[in-house]
Amino acid sequence: MNKANLIKNLTKNLLFSLFCFLIVSILIMWLIFPQIKTYKALTIKKQNQERVNHEHQTQYDFLKAKLKTFKQDNDKMINMYNAPFDEKDFHDFCLKYFNSAVLEYEKTQDEQEYLKYTLKVSTNIDSPVYFYDFVKALQDYKSIIKVDFPISFKSNSSEIEAVFNIQVFKQDQTNEI
Repeated sequence: MNKANLIKNLTKNLLFSLFCFLIVSILIMWLIFPQIKTYKALTIKKQNQERVNHEHQTQYDFLKAKLKTFKQDNDKMINMYNAPFDEKDFHDFCLKYFNSAVLEYEKTQDEQEYLKYTLKVSTNIDSPVYFYDFVKALQDYKSIIKVDFPISFKSNSSEIEAVFNIQVFKQDQTNEI
């Protein structure tokens, strides 16, 4: 009987162990496997997002470097946009090339984005060469100034009377680079 009880207890323990193993296996299948699927899906989603983030970061770095290069290459022009226009200083600049200069503000007809002033300049010069030197020197002036049409030259006895318009461009404070 001792041997029969031992086999009976061993069989009971074996069946109980198999039952526990079966319950644990079912719990693993029911609770853990779906979480593994979710984890794999989230891992794939995270890897895709990291790839997209890396692409965007690369593009951002490229554009940032391009903007920095653009700012360095066009530093003079950017400073010209930000420089305030001083009528007295511009009048003195004109007198370097002309015998006399009179500046009058004109009302602008067309609205250009950065156009701030239109001035009518009346001058007296000895030769048209001074006018062309003036136009060339405007490239190095501290503000952005464009000579605009109509340009009129009239000959007097010893001088040439020149009348032309200039446009002064300045950046809006709201559109800073």
